[in-house]
Amino acid sequence: METATAIMENRVLGIIAEYNPLHSGHIYQMNECKAACGADYTVIVMSGDFTQRGEPALTDKWSRTKAALRAGADLVVELPFYYACNGAGYFASGAVKILDAMGVVTHLGFGSEAGNIEELKSVAEALAEETSEISDRMKDFLSVGYSYPKAAEAAFGFESNIGYEPNNILALEYIKALNSIHSKIEPITIKRRGAGYNDIKISEDMISAKAIRNNLLNNKEFIAEGGDLAIPGLPDFSSDILKEEREFLVLEEDSRYFDLLRSAILSSESWELRKIFSVTEGMENKMKNEVRYAKSLNDFIDRLKSKRYTRTRIQRMCAHTVIGFKKNAVIPEYIRVLGFNKRGSKLIKKIKESDNLKMPVISNINREKAKGIEIDIKASDIYNLICGKDLYAFSDYVKMIEIFG
Repeated sequence: METATAIMENRVLGIIAEYNPLHSGHIYQMNECKAACGADYTVIVMSGDFTQRGEPALTDKWSRTKAALRAGADLVVELPFYYACNGAGYFASGAVKILDAMGVVTHLGFGSEAGNIEELKSVAEALAEETSEISDRMKDFLSVGYSYPKAAEAAFGFESNIGYEPNNILALEYIKALNSIHSKIEPITIKRRGAGYNDIKISEDMISAKAIRNNLLNNKEFIAEGGDLAIPGLPDFSSDILKEEREFLVLEEDSRYFDLLRSAILSSESWELRKIFSVTEGMENKMKNEVRYAKSLNDFIDRLKSKRYTRTRIQRMCAHTVIGFKKNAVIPEYIRVLGFNKRGSKLIKKIKESDNLKMPVISNINREKAKGIEIDIKASDIYNLICGKDLYAFSDYVKMIEIFG
């Protein structure tokens, strides 16, 4: 039997993910990161029911936890809505804070387009040191009509091979977050292979999660009748989980989500919308003005979009509005367990016994207190409304932790 000392000396890999859905690229990344650091245990910090891009996830957090455990994770914990459905800085800092708070994680593994950890570290340090200068440059670029991502890319004009690409952005934020709290966790990166983050093509090579979601959106036979689901790059267990969840999949054109959004906007005064976390610069008035004319969620987003307010930023604003996520929201401080295997069970016990533990570990929200968890419970309830699941049976108060093996 492993002693507490032995567990503490083990290499514990942390991975931050959405798995929306989990595909072969995710498995490749997990296995390569395990090999790179010689991991004895793997912990996943996974987004709940809403994603970083401000969309309801394809399937709920419980089914994605099941997929993560079948892919080789030992323990899965939730990244709270406060961080999960927010900008890259929030997303990264919240997840890193949770991994560091466990007191046993030795490595943080992630994919990047760059694939060079030393260069990523160098750029991350430069960004941290030049924050005020970069901020001024950002304002200058925005003032002459640059979109937000393009302004950031121009402002972060360091002499390096690091491009302003989705996984590089998160990689830099992970390293900055580790440095900001003086964490002892060592970052490692794996060069991203196969399709790009926004690539929607289906091929025999590794594909993106977006390509899978796009395929499902257009697969009317599968959605309506439960037909075959043969997508290259989708593991059998992921395919099986999607088949189990077929009638509850949340696709981009879901009208129930738009109805909830319209209801939230129509039933709120402008001053109430102004309190929503991501609503700034008079956007509350634009939301009120445009909601009556929009024919769909995509139409509504297009009406609000501008060079300064990108589609992703508007999507997050919509999600924050539906959930009622306000600027004065309580900052969450807990490690909420979603699932584990036999090895993960041992690790949870040792984490709880560790002198280095910095947050409470929550296994049962009915018995254990967790600061700021109310917004996650609400987000799950609203997600269940969107996907059509029973509000009681799938409530966070009722759902059991996923145990594998």
